[in-house]
Amino acid sequence: MQTDVTTDFGGRTAFVTGGGSGIGRAAALLFARHGARVAVVELDAAGATETVHLIRAAGGDAEFLAADLARESEVRQAVERCVARFGGLDCAFNNAGICPPAGPFHELDGAEWERVIAVDLSAVFYCMKHQIRHMLAHGGGAIVNTSSGAGVTPAPDARGRARVRTPADPRQRDLPRRDRHADDAREHRRAPGHRTRAARHAADRAHG
Repeated sequence: MQTDVTTDFGGRTAFVTGGGSGIGRAAALLFARHGARVAVVELDAAGATETVHLIRAAGGDAEFLAADLARESEVRQAVERCVARFGGLDCAFNNAGICPPAGPFHELDGAEWERVIAVDLSAVFYCMKHQIRHMLAHGGGAIVNTSSGAGVTPAPDARGRARVRTPADPRQRDLPRRDRHADDAREHRRAPGHRTRAARHAADRAHG
């Protein structure tokens, strides 16, 4: 992740999903380094707690908000708790995602597919829905959604995630723009390359 950001996030609140490790943790730390108050939204309590500790140890302000993002009620509660804790919501990084076990697509278990759909696709919709609502109530904001580089250049055996995250991109990109009530809530997306932990695991499995 590029670290030469010069934007001042002082006085702003960032909502980061999947902030307990990897790209999510790096983003949370970067937000905090540039002055943002950070809501670390995770199911992994140990990882999220460590991220919060790192931010506070560096003089920042952060809070762990436990949520299963596949459940809309928990997403709504997490956004509401973020707003109550920090007084608003200015930016969000919807980064949380999962990968099914590497292997041929036709061998993917139905339950695994449903879980990937829930976490990698539906959860992004739930997050954006409730984030935009609060952003508009507080003067606007910006949202970044993690996509998948495997949707552009498929990784070996990265079977479920590329098929879920990539088709969602046009919809999640255009949704706020089609909605005249969401003019002040901007959405962006990023597609990590194959250096993520999940991509490395898939590649290792494919090459023995």
